[in-house]
Amino acid sequence: MSRRFVILCHPRTGSYLLTDILNRQNGVICHEEIFKRNRVELEEQYLEKLGLTRNDMEKRDADPLTYLESVYSISPDQVTGFKIFPFENEQILPRLIHDKNTRKVILVRNPVQSHISALVARESGAWTKTHHSKPGKDVRVKFLRGDFFKRLNQKRRFFERIMLVSKLEPGNPYHIIDYSELKDPTHMQRLADYLEIQSWNGDVIPKYNKQITKPYADVVENWEEALNMFALLGVNENSTFLDFMRSYNRVIYPD
Repeated sequence: MSRRFVILCHPRTGSYLLTDILNRQNGVICHEEIFKRNRVELEEQYLEKLGLTRNDMEKRDADPLTYLESVYSISPDQVTGFKIFPFENEQILPRLIHDKNTRKVILVRNPVQSHISALVARESGAWTKTHHSKPGKDVRVKFLRGDFFKRLNQKRRFFERIMLVSKLEPGNPYHIIDYSELKDPTHMQRLADYLEIQSWNGDVIPKYNKQITKPYADVVENWEEALNMFALLGVNENSTFLDFMRSYNRVIYPD
């Protein structure tokens, strides 16, 4: 039986980049969003083995537990996993969080970065960027305070939900990795050790590239206004997710 893992994350945290890096390791298979709402995100070879098509969401969701076990059973590699967002299947998500035999990789990203990435993706229509992607159109977006805090609170609640389970259920493994660490050899080796990947290859070249390469001031039309808000909250757009939340909580919940 292969070692099982799941990547728990929100959109715009670098999950496609992480799955691609993992899939380039010997003895590892990392499926993408197998519970994606608008399609069954499995490679054709696995869809064929399960007798499914990419449009068989209703068939998949009729018995998600059996489907999940089937995905693991057809995956021949020693280390097998996939990614899931918190809103994709509320029947499967608690099972994964509480399952001590499934290793949890918690992928996080600075909330400002992920929010701007989402704004740009929606405006441009380009959700991923690879080496072969055509140059995207230049877009400018507006940073809306209410929308940002709504999404920030969703991320915080999800993260705290997982942390609470880990505290109350000893022996329930998890590993946190930040978007900023995905190309750092030390942090990636720690991830490999956690997943017990025997020979980690740090020289792989993932196919996904960073979508926003310009300074945020060139992308966000009210960037100065956003910076003033961050200063009041004691946060910034460059920190890790954990440092961001620590700073944010100190301001919101002072001693």
